[in-house]
Amino acid sequence: MSSRPRAGRGMTGRDGKESDLENELLSRAVESLRKAQGYNDESKRIGQEIVALEEEIKLNGHSTPENHRRLDALYRENLRYAEMEKKVHDEEDIINNLAILATMKTTDDLAPRNGQQKSRKHQRPPVAEPDVTVESPGPSPGDGRLEMMKRVKGTSQRSSSTASQSRAAAAGAKDDAAETHKGIQAEKAGQLVPGTEVFYKYPKDQAEHEEGVGIHGIIKKVWQDKKP
Repeated sequence: MSSRPRAGRGMTGRDGKESDLENELLSRAVESLRKAQGYNDESKRIGQEIVALEEEIKLNGHSTPENHRRLDALYRENLRYAEMEKKVHDEEDIINNLAILATMKTTDDLAPRNGQQKSRKHQRPPVAEPDVTVESPGPSPGDGRLEMMKRVKGTSQRSSSTASQSRAAAAGAKDDAAETHKGIQAEKAGQLVPGTEVFYKYPKDQAEHEEGVGIHGIIKKVWQDKKP
């Protein structure tokens, strides 16, 4: 067995210096809060005495010099405790210390526990995971998967359309080639088929026409005589 000391249960995965700093901040904040709370309690107690004395003067309908001296002393003491409480908050920086502690606690909660990664390698994946809400700046996996499916679908449609157009063009070219070949073969055999280009030369004995001049045309339809 290993003789390496194990970390405390509450400080698992935490650095020693960081734990000492957290303990120091916590102790300082607790002590400051107790001191400020004590001054606040005294200020409240004096405030109640002031209210009671003012009610007594109101019921009597008049005040005495002793009442005025008493009220003056109570107001001064109340102000002194209020200033002492404010001084504790300002000098000992209670609010910032509490904010630092909260940040350290949040970071510690989000950090993986010591040895947790090793144990996960031998664990079977859970059948179902609980819903956890985590803030993220980027798109959710569902949105990214949906966007990827749209892109793949669009690419497949474009590929299918391109393939269809290519097949149609190839079929058209094949038909044109077949028709051209058919026309050439028919022309060699002395037959005329629709779409064949023909050139009619004028006879040489016609003096009004120059040699090589004729009529160029394309056969649209061929009428074949029926055999009896």
